[in-house]
Amino acid sequence: RLIAGRNLSGLLVWWRLWSCHTIVGYQFHYLSYCTWDGPILFGEDLYVLPEFRGRGIGTSLLNKVAKVSLEGNCFQFRFVSAKWNQAATDFFSKLGAVNVTSQNYWNVLHVDGEHVWKLAEEARRSHPK
Repeated sequence: RLIAGRNLSGLLVWWRLWSCHTIVGYQFHYLSYCTWDGPILFGEDLYVLPEFRGRGIGTSLLNKVAKVSLEGNCFQFRFVSAKWNQAATDFFSKLGAVNVTSQNYWNVLHVDGEHVWKLAEEARRSHPK
């Protein structure tokens, strides 16, 4: 059974077995914006329990995400996949995904921990209330 739950920051889609009420797969995504393409959905954490893979659950989850994306006037869905997870990359490619890392030479970067605090502190010092 495919289920979607919404809140203001994102949408969680999950697949639950009728027989045991166990969630065996899920996909979390949220609204983002691309300077060139407008509104997009950014996906994280597509996961299906190993013993349930190969049954179409991951594809069903992404089908639902595509439907939600179009309903929200988002004509692109983006996600990240770990470089070591070739099975995931192959799965996404099979569904039409393009690896923009190799095609457009994009790098995904993040700032975390003490660096976020340092940046915020600088903003407070530079722009007090």
